[in-house]
Amino acid sequence: MYKETEISTKSRRLFALEVYLTSLCNENFIESTGFIHYLKKYIVDHEILFKKDMLLNIQYLSRDITLKVSKINFHHPNDFVEYDDLVFQCFSSTIISVLFDSKQESNKKKKEISFDDIGGYGQEIRKLKKEIQWCVSFDKNSKSTNGILISGMSGCGKSLICEAISFYVQNFIRIEHEEVKSRFIGETENKIKDIFEKATKRAPCVILIDDIDQLCGGRNKSGNTSVVTTLLHLMDGVDAAVSEGVLVIATAKEPQVLDDALRRPGRLSTDITLCTPTEVDRYEIFDKFIARVNGSVTKEEITTLVSMSPGYVGGDIYSVMVEAINLAEENPVNFLNLKSALASIKPRRHFDSHSNSSKISLDDICGYEDVKNKIQEAFQLTLEHGDVFDHCGISPPTRLLLFGPPGCGKSSIVMATAAKFHLAVFTVKRSSVFGKYFGESEQNLSKIFKSAREAAPCVLLFENFDGLVSGRKVGGKGSLDVEERIINHLKVQLDGILKNDRIFIVAETTRPDLLDKDVIRPGRFHEYLLISLPTEKDRMILLRKHLTTETWGNSIDKLVNISAGYTMAELVQLCNELQVSLEEKLMYLSEENGNSVDICIINDIIEEVMDNVVPNTSQRMLTKFSTFAKTYCSDGLL
Repeated sequence: MYKETEISTKSRRLFALEVYLTSLCNENFIESTGFIHYLKKYIVDHEILFKKDMLLNIQYLSRDITLKVSKINFHHPNDFVEYDDLVFQCFSSTIISVLFDSKQESNKKKKEISFDDIGGYGQEIRKLKKEIQWCVSFDKNSKSTNGILISGMSGCGKSLICEAISFYVQNFIRIEHEEVKSRFIGETENKIKDIFEKATKRAPCVILIDDIDQLCGGRNKSGNTSVVTTLLHLMDGVDAAVSEGVLVIATAKEPQVLDDALRRPGRLSTDITLCTPTEVDRYEIFDKFIARVNGSVTKEEITTLVSMSPGYVGGDIYSVMVEAINLAEENPVNFLNLKSALASIKPRRHFDSHSNSSKISLDDICGYEDVKNKIQEAFQLTLEHGDVFDHCGISPPTRLLLFGPPGCGKSSIVMATAAKFHLAVFTVKRSSVFGKYFGESEQNLSKIFKSAREAAPCVLLFENFDGLVSGRKVGGKGSLDVEERIINHLKVQLDGILKNDRIFIVAETTRPDLLDKDVIRPGRFHEYLLISLPTEKDRMILLRKHLTTETWGNSIDKLVNISAGYTMAELVQLCNELQVSLEEKLMYLSEENGNSVDICIINDIIEEVMDNVVPNTSQRMLTKFSTFAKTYCSDGLL
C-alpha cells in the first residue's frame, strides 16, 4: 500500500520539467490524449504541488482515479541532487506522462488463460506464438509482419485465443468496436489514433482489434471511408518508429467484407483461419474441458464423443459441458451425462439444418439394400479414409445423384444415412436459392455452400434438382439468364474448383430427363443411383412390417403379388387403409357375431382398398428412368 504524503504550503517550490505518474487502476483511458490534457489542466489550474511517491486522487468521467508520482525531472546545476524531499509545481510547459502500474498488470495477468488451456488449433497457435515472440523480443531482424487477421465463425475460439495472447505480452491493448465507435464525425478516428499513440509509448505492445469487420468494412460503404483510411495510415506508420515493436491483431467473422487495402503486405498480411475443429481438435477440446471439471470419462469414451460431434466448435462443446454439469448435479460428469447433453445441444451452424439426431434410421427403411450400402460406403470412405484419397490425388465420392419415382424414399435414405454418421443435413430448394434482385440468386447459393463448409462434415441435399438446373427453355429472357448463372455457379462447385472438403452434395430428382446435361455429366457426380419401384422382396418386407401375420395370414402374399407398380409411400398408405377398414369391420362384427374375421371378409377389405389406393407411376416414366440409368449408372440398372 502506498502512503499519502503531506506537503507544507511553506515548502520551497521548484519548477518540474517532466512528471511521470503511475496509475493504480485499470481504466483503459488512462494513457489517452484526452485524459492527459484534462489531468494537466487540472494540475496547473489548481496549482497542485508534487513530491516523489505522493498520491493524487482526481475524478474523471465519474470515476475515481488514483495516481502515484513515480519520477520528476527538473533542471538543477547539480545533476546528482537528492529530490525525495523537494516540492515541485507544474506549469503549462511541463510534460506529464501516465503509465500503468506493473504490479497491477502482473496481478491481472495471473487471472488470464494461456495457450496451453486451449484445445485444438495447434498449427494456428504455433504460428501466432512465432509472431508474438517477435513483438516481445523487439528484434527488427526477425520481424515478419505488422498485422495478423484471425477469422472464423462465431464460437470457434477467436476471443479465447486473444485472451491467451495477453498472458505472453506485458503491454496489451484491446479495442472493442462498441467502445470506439461514435456518432460524432471524427471522434472514432481520434480514439483509434489515441490508442495507437499509447501503444507506441508502451512498445513492445500488442493491439487487438475485436470484430474489425464491424468497425471498418470496405471504403465504398457509407461512413467507413474515414475510419478505414485512418487505420491504414496508422498501420503503415508515418515514420519507422511508429510501427516498431507494435503488433496489430484483428479478429473477424466475415473477413470478405474488409477493405482490400487492409490485407495487403505490411498491414493485416498474415491470415489465421479457425475452421471447424477436426476430430483431433475436438478430442483435445473435450479432454481439456473434462479435466477442468474433474470428470470421470475414459479416453475411449472421449473418442466416442468426438465421433458423435462433427461440426461442433469450441463454443458448442462448452455448452455441452455446461449442460452435462447440470445433468450430473453434484456428481462428477460422466459419459452418459455428456452423451445426453450432445443430444440436446445442437451446433450453432446446424440451426438451419435437420438435426443429426433424427429419429429415422436405415432399419426403418424397408428394402433398397444395394442403394443403402452404396451410399453408406461413399460416406464411410470419405469420412474415415479421406487422407488416402488426398494422398492419391483422387476426389472422394462426395457427389451423388439420386433419381426415381416420387415416394420411393430418396430423401429418407439420405436422412437416415446422415443420422447414422451424425451429419447435419442442409436442404436446398429452388425457393431458397432464387431471388428477385440481380445477382441475389448466386449470392444465396454462395452463402449455402459457405455455411456448409463451416459446418463440415455435412450433407447438402438438393431436393427437386430439376427445378434448379433444368434444361428446359421456359420463361422470359430474364429467367433464362438467372438459371444460366445458377448453372454456371453449380458447375464450379461440382467441378471441385472450390474446395468442399467433407461436404456430401446429394441431388435428387424425379425428372432426370429434364436436367441440364452439362451439369450432370460424368465427373461432376461420382455416383448415379436409381431408386426405382420396390421389388417383390422389398414389398414383402414392408407389408410384413406394417401388417400382422396373425390377422392377415396368407393374404400378405396375395398383397405382394397384386401390389406390383406401387411405390413405398403408396404401400404405406395401402397398409394404413387396410388397418382402418379392418378396425371398422371388427367394430361392426363385435355387435353381432363377435370378433371372428374369416378369409372372405379379408378379401373384401383388400379389394375395396385396392380400388381406392391406385399406383401413379406410369410405364412411360419407368422407361425414362431405365434409359437414364443405362446412360449414367456404372452398373446399368439397379
